[in-house]
Amino acid sequence: MNKALKIAAFTGPLLLMALLACTPGISFMEDLGRHLLLGQIIVEQHVVPDTNYLTYTHPDFPFVNHHWLSEVCLFLLHKAGGLNGLILWKMLMMTAALGIALFALRPSRGWGLYWLAGILAAVMLSFRAHIRPELFTYLFTAFYLWSFEAIRRGAKWPRWALLPVACFWANAHIYFIFGIGMVAAFVIERQSKVEGPKSKVRELIWLVAVILVSCINPNGAAGLLYPFTIFTNYGIGITENMSPIQYWHTVLNPMLIALPFMSGLVLWAAWASCGDGRIANRLIALAALAATWAMARSAPH
Repeated sequence: MNKALKIAAFTGPLLLMALLACTPGISFMEDLGRHLLLGQIIVEQHVVPDTNYLTYTHPDFPFVNHHWLSEVCLFLLHKAGGLNGLILWKMLMMTAALGIALFALRPSRGWGLYWLAGILAAVMLSFRAHIRPELFTYLFTAFYLWSFEAIRRGAKWPRWALLPVACFWANAHIYFIFGIGMVAAFVIERQSKVEGPKSKVRELIWLVAVILVSCINPNGAAGLLYPFTIFTNYGIGITENMSPIQYWHTVLNPMLIALPFMSGLVLWAAWASCGDGRIANRLIALAALAATWAMARSAPH
């Protein structure tokens, strides 16, 4: 396959992602207002609220704000660039996330499937092309995958770089817990790669360090564990928390069309890559696939 076609296989999905992401999104009518308001409160009062200011019927309801740092970023970005600035920032974040993921592991052959996977990924990401804290999860998930590949090639600095990123993620979006799972999967892989007990222990210490820096949040260990209990705080059903199969009966969208094809590609890639030593990639892909079919909001992640 010539170089021009390889470049097109990489840039084509990115162009589609940029076009699909350059929209206001439903966050303009839903979550964005409260994120901007809470970001303003945090910046001006220098405190992260621990009660829900926006619950009319229960004004003193306890609130674990697991995305306060995202709200600060959104408020400052809006202050600097307005709503159009936020749209452009969202476009850059989503395109960068897909670009890093595609760049992390480029194939030696099968560029047609690589292009198709990129196109399907762009469509699925666009399902939630909204100005929300989860934009950081898109970017950091891709960065983790790229970092793992760099470590496999012998780089050491990504291990240290992941620690401040993990701390930021723990304060930016609740899916930071998936990032910890990604590191755990990579440590499992490394246990079969490194030699000697000291090297194996160092890998475990790195995982513990990622967990500990994730505790650096306004709620400490409770904030670390909150992702496992958040759904006990839901009083009503949320459409995006349904599985894609249930979601299909509510509304049709391109993500639901792309999902079966992407799922087939993931399963095929997991099988075809057996023996390449990248155990973590398969564990992460299969875990993400299971999360996607369990809850529609997980599809882009």
